Amino acid sequence: MSVFALPGSIVDADFPVLAIFNSIFKDRDPSLGHLGVVYNIPDSEGMSFLHLEGPKSLSQRPPKYYWGWAAPKLNATTSRLLAERIHNIGNEQLRQRVHFRFGAKHGGVFLGFDVTSFTPNLPPGCLGLSCVTYVLNLFSHHGISLIDLSDWPGHRTEDDRWFAGACEMVERFAPENLDAFKAEWPTSWIRPTEVIGAVLTQTHPVGHRQVQAKDREVLDLWRSFLSSEQGLKLYWTVDSEGDAKAQGISHSYAIKKSRSDPAKWDMLVSGKSKVTKRGLSLDSAKSECDQIERLEIEAQ
Repeated sequence: MSVFALPGSIVDADFPVLAIFNSIFKDRDPSLGHLGVVYNIPDSEGMSFLHLEGPKSLSQRPPKYYWGWAAPKLNATTSRLLAERIHNIGNEQLRQRVHFRFGAKHGGVFLGFDVTSFTPNLPPGCLGLSCVTYVLNLFSHHGISLIDLSDWPGHRTEDDRWFAGACEMVERFAPENLDAFKAEWPTSWIRPTEVIGAVLTQTHPVGHRQVQAKDREVLDLWRSFLSSEQGLKLYWTVDSEGDAKAQGISHSYAIKKSRSDPAKWDMLVSGKSKVTKRGLSLDSAKSECDQIERLEIEAQ
């Protein structure tokens, strides 16, 4: 039985070899989220990531905000080999452009990755991928089809908010592609939480009718988490030096070891306002950052 693991519910040592992550954006609406792959491979330090963050922006960085994961039902050997293959694909594609597009019609078995160059093989009429279709095609290229599009709905008006936000991102980072991106709309779309719902069914590929109940479960879990005390706190990622970073709704947070006193920490906040405090304990620095973020959430 697969589960959707929310932030803080598992430690690195218990993490599966391969999973799909769903993260939420700064506005904290889980229906407007993001999708990527997270995995463990031998000789790596902790979890590794691969996801299409936006226009021309394939990333191996951790998600910027809260994220949860679900593991597809694969045997141990397949999971390990696929994780290693995805790791190699990511290393190669980071040097190349992966254009950002929207439509769900390219989320099936139509795409692959060239075995020599690792670049996407795009069929006629497909100009690029979204965070969702990128993940789906990482799996489908290796014979694992997660989604059955035969009963997938066409344009849903509630997806217009996601598309509006995506247009802002394309306009900011790849304005030369904006007209082509807008021309794809309205179209069918696979939501990130629907992919998680497909994984949770544990039978692949899965159609929209079967996905709906699991999709609602994932959204309910996110909303319950975000309304909890834990959900009001920042989600911190820690690098090899012990410094911590977190991304809030309107601020970026960093806690670094003090240069003058290795037992103390410096807190740096940037965004709508800037805050710098030095010589704090680690718990005090995190608490002060959490308070700034809480006030920002309550102000919305």
